[in-house]
Amino acid sequence: MIEQVYPIEAPHFVLNHVTPELEALFGREALLSDGLIITTSLDLELQYKAQEQLEHWISEFEDISNSRNGALIVLDAPTAEILVLIGSRDYYREDIDGNIDNLTALNSPGSAFKPFIYLASFIELGWTPSTIVQDTPVSFRESDGTIFEPRNPNPNSYLGRIDIRTALGNSLNVPAFKTALSLGVGPIIDVAKRAGFTTLDGQYGPAIAIGGVDLTALDLALGYSVLANNGRLVGQAAILPVEDDERQIEPISILRVEDADGRVLYDANERRTEQQVIPAEQAYMVTSILSDSNAHCITFGCGGVSIPGRTAGVKTGTSEPFDPDGPNAGKIGETWAFGYTPDYVVGVWAGNSDNEPIVNIFSTSISFRAMRDTLEVLYDGRSSAAFAKPPGFGDDPLCSPESNCESDVKATADAAEKEADQTGVDAPLAPIALVTSPSGTVSGTVRLIGWAWSSSMQSYTLQVGFGAAPSSWRNLGSWRSPVQGGVLGSWSTAGFVPGQYTIRVLVQDAVAGTVASPGMTLTIAP
Repeated sequence: MIEQVYPIEAPHFVLNHVTPELEALFGREALLSDGLIITTSLDLELQYKAQEQLEHWISEFEDISNSRNGALIVLDAPTAEILVLIGSRDYYREDIDGNIDNLTALNSPGSAFKPFIYLASFIELGWTPSTIVQDTPVSFRESDGTIFEPRNPNPNSYLGRIDIRTALGNSLNVPAFKTALSLGVGPIIDVAKRAGFTTLDGQYGPAIAIGGVDLTALDLALGYSVLANNGRLVGQAAILPVEDDERQIEPISILRVEDADGRVLYDANERRTEQQVIPAEQAYMVTSILSDSNAHCITFGCGGVSIPGRTAGVKTGTSEPFDPDGPNAGKIGETWAFGYTPDYVVGVWAGNSDNEPIVNIFSTSISFRAMRDTLEVLYDGRSSAAFAKPPGFGDDPLCSPESNCESDVKATADAAEKEADQTGVDAPLAPIALVTSPSGTVSGTVRLIGWAWSSSMQSYTLQVGFGAAPSSWRNLGSWRSPVQGGVLGSWSTAGFVPGQYTIRVLVQDAVAGTVASPGMTLTIAP
């Protein structure tokens, strides 16, 4: 343990954020000897409660995962005041390098950076959530001659031609990688810097879209606040020196400074500022995807990364040690989760400060749950507002700001026609067949939720079989209307003997033929 010479609350906040700004404003001598009275933005009660959530979920998974540390930040979205700042699980624990501020440390964000890739495509290419991208295998030759082949969360699964809403909502790697190829790295860097990122000063390839970059949790949180504010970067004029091409607006940690006689020496209100750095329409498009529980169904299950009872944008991320053929193959670097509403931004990092790999968990294990529970603590039962839709934005979540989808449909049709001209094949949207819930033990009449959809679907059929690998299947019913993240049908378990069963859905497509979903294993209780 690091010796505590004197008691200090929120040490990372005080030592790494408040102190440098005070020294820049008044000098180190004044800080040590002038008896300054300092009011900060930190809500100490919320800090304690958020610390409890972080500690709970780290402890819950520590033994099986080797993930021993974590960090958490809460920003007040409308002002960018720092309400909670936890740089590590415990500042004074040497065994986890607790004095390292993991909110300002550089780490690979995994998929947590993907929203800003698609944001750049909306701005620079005129794409929208309905723009079609190709989720098909791709190989890329790196500058050193090696071949990189990105994989999706389910490494052997590809959906073919899909829209961006599906690609981002389900955090698919291949479409994000191909989007970065279409954009080029330069426009991505430009848009990200406008959104507040400060560490993008290296040489990058298209893998920037899926974790091939080092970022800080603080910058990511501020970037998500830009989305929460429909493209506005808010905060204060930077106190610490910055270069002309660096971010000029910073989160707020100091609200007020008085001398020993009560005279006001500093008032944050005099430095508050904001700037529209991203068009509101494009920022809202990203939020419309990240806050749509039906956009997450393939990877996470419908509502699997939603905040119950709230409209919140949510994005998780998982990094890898990037040695697929080495001793760390299949292991994880760290996990992330960011959640935002019009009121708050919550960011969580979980992993090890020394970058020791972790195993056996997902971004939804520690990071998402700590973020989710902290957001609930912040609201304490209060309701949350919906995101403000920019003027003129249509009602269809797939479309661009126009009130109809004509431009998006035309763009998709043009892209399909171009692809057909080049390949001689008119490639339809790939069928999606998926049962997402329920899971575990069931009884009575069970509503089956999932996807049965394609651009040329003829019908779909629900089937049940006995055991984990059924030798025969029994039809539960067939339907003609497509389902996207909704009720596929019902299964009355009456008359079925207790035991394990597998449910699947078959989609009959005019072009692709019959496509079967992976099986969902359920147990009928005795």
